[in-house]
Amino acid sequence: MKRMIALFCMMALVLTGCGGSTSGDSEATSTPSAGKAYREETYVSLPDENLLYEDDTLNVTDLQTNLQGEPALYQYVTDTDENDESFAAIYEYTLNADGNWQTKECVRKALTKTVMDIVEKEMKDVDIPFITRGDDGNLYALLKVTEPGIQNPMAKKEERLPCQYFALVIDENGNALQKVKLQTKVDVEGTEVDYATEYDVTQFHVTEDGTYFLVFSGSGAMWFDSASGTQTNVCESIADSAFGKKVGFGESEVVYYSTAKKKFGVLDSDTLTLSSEFGDDIPEEYRKYEWYFDTDTTNWQMYAFNLSGLYRFSDFGKKTSATRLSANGSFDSLADANIYDILVGANQELYLLVRKSPEGETGEQSWEFGVLKYTAK
Repeated sequence: MKRMIALFCMMALVLTGCGGSTSGDSEATSTPSAGKAYREETYVSLPDENLLYEDDTLNVTDLQTNLQGEPALYQYVTDTDENDESFAAIYEYTLNADGNWQTKECVRKALTKTVMDIVEKEMKDVDIPFITRGDDGNLYALLKVTEPGIQNPMAKKEERLPCQYFALVIDENGNALQKVKLQTKVDVEGTEVDYATEYDVTQFHVTEDGTYFLVFSGSGAMWFDSASGTQTNVCESIADSAFGKKVGFGESEVVYYSTAKKKFGVLDSDTLTLSSEFGDDIPEEYRKYEWYFDTDTTNWQMYAFNLSGLYRFSDFGKKTSATRLSANGSFDSLADANIYDILVGANQELYLLVRKSPEGETGEQSWEFGVLKYTAK
């Protein structure tokens, strides 16, 4: 989970989710305050390296922090070196306080050995679809290994090839990683079903105690022991399609916005049971935009953002409150931008990973990708 940037860097009850209904009554939030005026301070284009983006597509969409707490992007890269030798590595792109990007190559030797052993010795395909900083501050990656196969051209739908998932624990100060196989098979009415083969992973999160959490195709989820990869819990049906869009991970809850109910839902992070709902007192005209979340895991303060403003959530009990930190109109200039992710700094400065049109350009549509920084005035 993303950590706070260091100071120097200045459901209706019928939708119960897993484990039965523990849903409480909806509680009114406090009326959003006027807040401070936020203004764009800087915009820094993404580095033109390793196909971070192609044409109008951004290939890395999670804005995170590095080990020192600075804004960072992480990317899995495979390539050949000057000797035409294949290698695999994780690249870290850090946005420094001076507004420049610094590129760092991580675990190249260890990851190359891991990947090449699978590709060359086992003749299987390898991908790393997720790289994330866990709530414990460590960096993790999800390794997907797929069996080779030939698709039947006569099949009515694409056949899914058997695959496995491994969690990678990355040592950022050395050239080492730990690989943990995740046990993704479950018994469904007497039949063994392997979620890894049947569904795509759409969310990868690591909790403060190191538990691995996977969401499959947005509708089912599993938890795994950090050391053994043994499955510790499974949720076969998630309430209210909660993981259909961005969610916020708290200390013991997951927060999402329900477009159907037009309010926020709070799920228990151990069971995904709906525990409460809130947001009625945020004007509906403010709630209509897409929501993005960020959590400071040093004190578990959660923030939410959409085009109406930046909000701080407090007390995920029966009186959850939402305080608007920004004034009206602070983010009107973002109306035509594509927002991918957000990060909130130690002084409640706001970083946004965006795609937008270059200023002053006309004619054929073109795009640029970068990070916007907003500060309160």
